[in-house]
Amino acid sequence: MMMVVPVEEVYVEALQVKYPIIDWEIYSEDTRRYWRIIRVGNHTEVYQIFADMLKKFDRDDLVKLWDLVKERFSSTEPIDDKEKELWVELKRLFEPDNDDTLWKLQRKRLSIVKRSSDADVGEQAVSRTIFKDGK
Repeated sequence: MMMVVPVEEVYVEALQVKYPIIDWEIYSEDTRRYWRIIRVGNHTEVYQIFADMLKKFDRDDLVKLWDLVKERFSSTEPIDDKEKELWVELKRLFEPDNDDTLWKLQRKRLSIVKRSSDADVGEQAVSRTIFKDGK
């Protein structure tokens, strides 16, 4: 029996060809600024928010972009806000600094989560013991 499947239910991304990143630039449209990612074959993607870029990129893409950004800023300083933002975000991913405020907050948050999850485990163990003994 043949079944018609709506296009929305087909995972199309798996069928697409992956092109490596070869360059990046800052792209402006009206007052908005974007990162334009250029791939082999002149395939381009634009991102305004770094988190959106992270959602679409795999590890190879991030490593290649970090290499390109380091290469560009090895001889010059980032002057544009978008350039600085990209530099800072990628640097935080690839070269974490223990004195960085963001890392300190993340460690503190993880410590709190760990303590609360330890307390939950302790409560579960106590409740299991009570129910096992039949009391």
